[in-house]
Amino acid sequence: MKVQAITLLLIATPAWAETLSPESICNMNDPAFKCSIDNTSNTITITGDMSLSRAERECEETLGAVVGMAKVGVRLDPASWYLNFQSPAGKRLARCYLP
Repeated sequence: MKVQAITLLLIATPAWAETLSPESICNMNDPAFKCSIDNTSNTITITGDMSLSRAERECEETLGAVVGMAKVGVRLDPASWYLNFQSPAGKRLARCYLP
């Protein structure tokens, strides 16, 4: 189901779009999770009740989508963000770098 959401984002991105916003990254993830964006530290945090393995998988899938979109010219702007997945209690479950 996650692959379908990422595919839809790729299809919905106009050919003239050259950037991917942090808000777009939030929209790629499960809407049941809370997403927050910290522009000062370039960090996107996804908070929700999930297992460690699911958090790691979500991180890898999101990274794959961002890298794939960069290959077709759609880059994350501003560049270099961190994506954190955490529990509702604030425990970090996974973190990945989005180039």
